[in-house]
Amino acid sequence: MKDFTTTSFGLVIAYLLPGLVGLLAFGAWSAQVRQMFRLVAAAQGDAALLIVMGGFALVIGLILNVFRWLIFEQIVCTKYRIGPGLFASLRDEHRLQTFLMVIEETFRYHQFFGSISILTPLLCLSWLQWLSPASPDKLLMVFAIIFMFTEFVLMILWYELRCNPCEARWVSRLESKRWPRNLICLSVLVTLLVFGLALRIHFGDLKGKYYLLLMITLFVTIGIALGANAIASQRRYFERGNSLAEGDKHD
Repeated sequence: MKDFTTTSFGLVIAYLLPGLVGLLAFGAWSAQVRQMFRLVAAAQGDAALLIVMGGFALVIGLILNVFRWLIFEQIVCTKYRIGPGLFASLRDEHRLQTFLMVIEETFRYHQFFGSISILTPLLCLSWLQWLSPASPDKLLMVFAIIFMFTEFVLMILWYELRCNPCEARWVSRLESKRWPRNLICLSVLVTLLVFGLALRIHFGDLKGKYYLLLMITLFVTIGIALGANAIASQRRYFERGNSLAEGDKHD
């Protein structure tokens, strides 16, 4: 039971759950995937179906983890990397078990939040597809995805300038000035207004479409919140890992 609660549960939330969410999102375009979920929800599926769904979810989760690593570990959270000195200090069995516990209690949650935040645009598109499965509005989906990625990029830039987690020179030059952060905050609001204007031009009248604008904005907010939790989890993992390395020096 101990191994399940520490290691197996951590792997489930890091890979399997994001994969299941991704598989559910793909269900908006695949009748076969929707049928699998219906059978499982109705308790009509057998063990083979569960194994197949679990395998698909695991593959999707592993692929998402690649994008999470690229976005968060190589671009956003470059300051929160575990140094090689920590791994050299894990010769002691007790210290190794402590570090494994740090991974399960912090890094696995970073993987979960990071993968789900990457899935947010796809979840939004899936929701739009569910609204009109017979004749989905492709132009609306293009508007939505451009809006979401623009807001995500702006928030990442704001974080880079506000918290300076990156060692890039352009960040070092701008992070001491207030106007870049204020300009990005203004750009976030302007992007929202431009998206609302695009919806008005597309539909001719925004009457009855404010709910649509609100929901897509909610998806953006949720994605940003998930990304912030991923960064916070990575920072906790970095701090606790460094504490282990510093403790080894004092010993």
